[in-house]
Amino acid sequence: MPWRMYQHTSEKKFLGPALRVARYSAGQAARRWLVGLGEGPSQRWIDNFHTGLQPVRAAVHRPLCRTTEFESSIRRGLEFYRAHFFREDGAPRYFHNRTYPVEIHSVAQSIITLIAL
Repeated sequence: MPWRMYQHTSEKKFLGPALRVARYSAGQAARRWLVGLGEGPSQRWIDNFHTGLQPVRAAVHRPLCRTTEFESSIRRGLEFYRAHFFREDGAPRYFHNRTYPVEIHSVAQSIITLIAL
């Protein structure tokens, strides 16, 4: 984990790999919102907890790399999350396009994502 190594050691040799991982993740996030979680055809769903984790992860690492380059990705991620993963009454949805199944991971991730961001 390049982020953790950089966080604990402040050695510049870990910052480059950490930024490459973060840039790749930020670049892939928007694609995932459109086509699904994974690279394979069997992973074409967009769920609450995996989607909610993406902008939180970027926000957590933001102070470590001392850059603002991920701010737009974090903002877009939160906007997508808020627009697609909550019903009109505020209840969390499991998938971006349907509520059920009602599941504790969606509820927990909703709390984490909204508090963190």
